[in-house]
Formats: sequence, structure tokens, C-alpha cells
Amino acid sequence: MKRSHLIVFLALVTLIVSFHMGLRFALIDQQVQLPSIYKRMDSSLFSRDFIFQTAGTFGPRYFVYALLVFLVKLFPVEWLSFVMVLLINFLMLWITYRVTEELFPRVKLAPLLSVVLVGSLGSSIIPIAPIITQEMDPRAMGMPLALLCLWAALRGKPMLSTVIGLIGSLIHPTLLINTMLIAYAGLGLSWLAGLFTRGRVGSQRLVSDFFWIAGSAALFAGVSYMLWMVRYDISGIDNKMLFEMLQFRTPRSYALLAFWGAKRFFLTGLFLIGVFWAWRWWYKDALKDKRDAFIPLGLLAGTVIMLSGGILFVEFIHSRIWLSFDASSGFFILRWIGLIFMARSAAFLIDRSEAEPLSVANAAVLMMGSGPALTAFGVLGHGMETLRRKLTRILNPSALAICLVIGFIFAALLMVGAGSLRDSVALLLSGLAALWFIVIPEKRFRAVVAAAAACALIIVVMAANGKIPGDRLYKTTSLFHQVIKPADAHNLPEDGNKFAAIDDVSLYARNHTAKNALFLTPPFGSHFRFMSLRSIVVDFKGMPATSKGMMEWRHRLEDCYGLSRQLGFSALDDMDRNYHAISRTTLREIRRKYGPDYAFLYADSPAEGLPVLHANKLYRLVDLKPLDEDL
Repeated sequence: MKRSHLIVFLALVTLIVSFHMGLRFALIDQQVQLPSIYKRMDSSLFSRDFIFQTAGTFGPRYFVYALLVFLVKLFPVEWLSFVMVLLINFLMLWITYRVTEELFPRVKLAPLLSVVLVGSLGSSIIPIAPIITQEMDPRAMGMPLALLCLWAALRGKPMLSTVIGLIGSLIHPTLLINTMLIAYAGLGLSWLAGLFTRGRVGSQRLVSDFFWIAGSAALFAGVSYMLWMVRYDISGIDNKMLFEMLQFRTPRSYALLAFWGAKRFFLTGLFLIGVFWAWRWWYKDALKDKRDAFIPLGLLAGTVIMLSGGILFVEFIHSRIWLSFDASSGFFILRWIGLIFMARSAAFLIDRSEAEPLSVANAAVLMMGSGPALTAFGVLGHGMETLRRKLTRILNPSALAICLVIGFIFAALLMVGAGSLRDSVALLLSGLAALWFIVIPEKRFRAVVAAAAACALIIVVMAANGKIPGDRLYKTTSLFHQVIKPADAHNLPEDGNKFAAIDDVSLYARNHTAKNALFLTPPFGSHFRFMSLRSIVVDFKGMPATSKGMMEWRHRLEDCYGLSRQLGFSALDDMDRNYHAISRTTLREIRRKYGPDYAFLYADSPAEGLPVLHANKLYRLVDLKPLDEDL
């Protein structure tokens, strides 16, 4: 495909998948990250906030926050976030296209189909480590560099992969360190494959490759150790306690057995079988150097080893090294490599359709999976094609077509029962975009540009009006969403608009309280911190990255919200229920110990007798200073 055609195609798919998923600003992780950026720009902000008092001068996000501060000074943060998300997603799809093009040069449709699958299904199977992002955050900014590391590894260039990995680790250390460990696993497996076929490869090349791989790994380990392990120390907390707090805060990364469950492990295994089947098809194809086929296989094996280590060495042994990693962050590699190979198999079958027309049906099966059902479609599509080839010698074409129709109906029923409607819509729209660029004559490129521009405009307008299904589009600017005015919160709908009510109280606090005021909030207080630009006592998401800060964070949670034996969001729900029923006595103790000036309470909280500064149907803001008279 011509470069101009490729840019338009990737831009169109980027718009489709980005707006379909929903672009987020100041939601979830950004509620913690943006105040950190504002703090670096104005040191007087959050002067009494616990997380900034214990953060220290150096941490894993030191460099990326410095970069974001520089960018925020040049551009409005809302527009910067919006443009960065689109740019990151575009880069992810471009890298996917180029990698597929280099891996499978003889299968012309594979790059287009890989863009469609990765763009549409980048969050399928298990909802962790997505490929396509919805918001600008350090992980999203590091993802293109992580894919570039893998691309360099797939090309057999360990030193280039290492240099990119070291640069990327300045943005997101955990993501890039995990990625590089998996990249070295792929390169190592390729080298071992060459060792067993050294007659064809040559001993001299094997020795050279070994020193390049080992030297690159040693360089990466040494620089990473000096940069992160020496300067960033959490030795003040023992391994078991560190594990318990990390598991409590992020069970999806540190409690894989409980978070995934047997069903998700089974689905992941099924997906790997389908991917291995696709790899075998490629391996049997004519390759100049069979060793090259073992690098992607090594990447998959490295990801599985990393996930297995995340269970053994985190949940049972509590290894400090493994606790420093987020083993689940590498799951995107399994999904990315797998979808690329699925696209290759589907494109390969389409290329053979002139000689074997029925193979197109199996290509469609490989391309139609989404959500949890995606894991079965690799096995189903490859199995149906293998069976078709064997039955061709036995059955006549009509009987064979009937068998394939039955298999196709089964696949459709599986999609209806276990597929994801949201992913399927994105897959359909992206697939139509790919089809348009496949069938359109090159001389009519102007028509392609016009059609792409029209589609992009329609998508933007639909997204701006919330017409595209997907995650809630919450904005704190007029880009897509007008900030609620304080007076409007008194006319909330009967079911209560939670975020509008929080905004209402937060904006009142910003406009009517001192800049150095300290607030007690519900455990989801990061939203209040961002909107009000005021300090808070503690919140669930804001866990500091120092040993002293972690211990203090846990103590504050227990003092303000009570104990919870649950993990993650279940614990957050428990603490929120406790806070909902908070008493005047408990508020007095918190006031004595941590000194909050105000409390952000539920409207029906039993804590009575405190001056109400502002209220709406869901929440009220009260003054805690009168509690001093009770002491």
C-alpha cells in the first residue's frame, strides 16, 4: 500500500476504535496523575495532602511527569490529552502494520487485517493491559516504545531493542522492564533453535549472536539497577507486608489466581492453542531462516513465564524482585502477537480463495471472534480449515459446503452467547474501512480521502453527542462535556448523577475555601482532589511509592474508613459503606489525629450537628472546626 493510502487508512481506523471505546479525561488514573503535574507547576497546591508529603523527590514517574509538565506549559492539558491519545493509538496501529508486513511479506492482506484485529480487539480476552488506550497516562505513553522494543527483537536486533527499552523505562519502568525481559526470552529461544541447527547457521554467527544478546541484557540490567533499584528504595517494608498492600490495592496484578479464576485461565490457554496453531502454519511456510520463527514463539513463552512467575514468586514466595514487577502488564504481548498471527492465517486463507473458495468461510471465522469468545475462534477457525482439507478427499463439494455452513452457524451462535457487542461493532467498522481500501482503485484515491474525511467527521460528531456505545465520556472541559454549574446539582435526576454531584461539591470547595484547606473525603476522593484542587487526608487510589508512605497510607485508610478483608474495588465498596455511616465521634477522632478542616459527607450521613457549607441530593460539605469544642 502506498504511504499516503496507509496514513489515511490508519487514521480512519484510529478514529473508529478511539471514539468507539470512548476518550477519557480526568477519570480513573488521571485523577491521581494530573494533580501531581499541577503540583510541580504550582508548589503551593496540595500543601497538606498526604500523598505529596510522602512522595519523595524521586520515583518511577519522575521523568514522565517532568515531560508532561513541559508539555502542559505549552498546550492546554485537555487538548494535549485528547491529541496524545489519538497519536498513541495511531502509532500502535502503524507499528502493528509494519511488524506484520515484515513478518509475512508474501501475505499481502495480513498487515491490513492485523490493524483491524489489534485496533478492535486490543482489550479482549481479559480486561487488563489493553493495547488501544482511552486516556493519556504514563503506561499509554510507554506502549509505543514497548512495541518498538518488540519490533526490534523480532528483527533480531537486541542492542536496538535495549536502547529503546532504556528510553521507554524513563516513561514507565515496570512496563518496559517486563517487555524487555520477554523480548530477551524471544531472542534467547531463537538462539537456542540455532544451536540445535548450527550446521545450517554456522558456529561463528551463533557466538556473535550470543554476545550481542547477553551483552544487551547485561547493559539493560545494569542501567536499570543503577537508575531504579539504587535510587528508588522501599527496603523499609518487609516482603510479606509489601505483598499484602499491593494485593489489597491492585489484585488484578498481585492476586492473579483470585482475579483471573479458572475460567480466565482456561480461556487464555485456549487462545494460546489457536495462536500456536497459526504459528505452526507460518513455520511450515518457506522461511529463509527457520530461527526467525522462534522469536515470536519466545515472546509468547516469555509472557507465559512472566505470568506464571507472578503467581509463584508473588503470591506464594513473596520475592522482592517479582513484587517490583507487575507481571500482568506483559499480557498485551500475548494478545498483540496472537492477533497478528490470527490475521496472518485469515489473510493466507483469503489469498488461497481462488483455488479453494471454501477457505474464505474459515478465514471469516478467524476474523469474527470478540470478547471472551475470541479465545475459541483461533482453535475453531484453524480446526475447521484443517478438517476441510482432510474431508476434501472424501466428500463432494456440496457435502463439504454443508459441513462448513454447520461450523459457521456454530461460530455465529458462540458469538451471540459469549461475544462482545462493543468489540464486534468496532471490528465491523474497522473491517469495512479495510475492505474499502482493498477494493478501491488507486486512481480514485481522492475519493478515498473524501470518504475517510466524511467518516471521521461523522464519528467525531457522534462521539461528541455520546451516540457511540462504549465507556462513559466524562470531560471536565467544554471539549465534549460542559462542566456542571453548582446550582444545577440541586436538580439532579431521581437516581442521582454521582459524578455531577461530586463536581458540584468540589467546585464549591475550590471557590469558597482556602487554598491550604484539608478535606476528609469518601475513599474515592481522588476525583474531589482533582476537581477542587484541595488537599485530602487519604484516598484509595493514591498509594505512595515509598515504604514509609505505604505504611502511613494503610493506617489512614483504616482510621478513616475502617478495616476491609476484601481486595481491590470490593474493598473500596466496603470502605465506602463504612464512610457512609460515619459518626460524629469518628469524625472527632480523625479531626484530632489528622486535622481536616472540612468533611465531604453523604447527604444522609448520621453525623449531625455540623455546619453545612454546601449540599445537594447526594452529598454535603460540612465544617469540622466545631468538633474542637468536643475535645
